[in-house]
Parts: sequence; C-alpha cells; structure tokens
Amino acid sequence: MGYTVNADTGKLDFNNTPSTTSDLNGLSDRVEAIREDAPVFAAGTATINVAADAPFGSKLITFPPGRFAVPPLVTATLSSAPDGSQKLSPRTYSQTKDGCTIGLYTGDFNTGIPKAVTVTVSWIAVQMSVESAAG
Repeated sequence: MGYTVNADTGKLDFNNTPSTTSDLNGLSDRVEAIREDAPVFAAGTATINVAADAPFGSKLITFPPGRFAVPPLVTATLSSAPDGSQKLSPRTYSQTKDGCTIGLYTGDFNTGIPKAVTVTVSWIAVQMSVESAAG
C-alpha cells in the first residue's frame, strides 16, 4: 500500500495512488507549488564587541547566498551575557535580502557600558512566502 499527496488539498492520501500520467503531473505541479511557497529560514550567531564607555556595538551579518527573495524579518537575542553587558539590548536593522546589521544598544547614547565586552547574539531570519517576509 502506498500513499500520495492529494493534488487538490496537499494532504497525504493513503488509499489512493496515481493511476495516470495526468494524475502524476498534477501531483508534481502541486508539490512544486507547495515547495515554492514554503517559508524560508536562516539562523546563526554573531560575536559583537562593545568598547568601554560606548553605548553601541554592531556587526554586519550575511545570509546564505540566494536564500531570500525579499528582505526577511530578522530577530536577535543575547546568547551570552558577560559581566558588564546587562544594559545591552539587541536590535536588527538595514535588512536586505543578502544580510542585515545586528546592533547592541544601551538605550541611551549618553551612557556607555563600564568595560569592554564581547557578546554572542543568536539571530533568525524568515521569509514567509515568495513575495513577502510577513505572513
């Protein structure tokens, strides 16, 4: 007993197998359409240095070549919190389909951190459909 993907619903069908070339072509077209409109992701880490008395540090990250068709939504979070980094909050900006900048900011350009720190930030980027990052 085999199974197929129902060409109309995209659901697995365990009781029906394609019986004609037309059935197989329709199934193939549906699977390709589902694949093309599936969400696309990338994730990684970035090591960012922030100098003593500096309110900000940043790093440019690049996404895998050709992964995104439009600028994706990117979020970042601290993966490490060395002593002195408590005031730092991650930000993402300048997103393009090829990369973005991740920044660490104290929240106040007049107040830096007491000593230099190196912080690891984890990030994830998502494009929900072929034409849009959101979805």
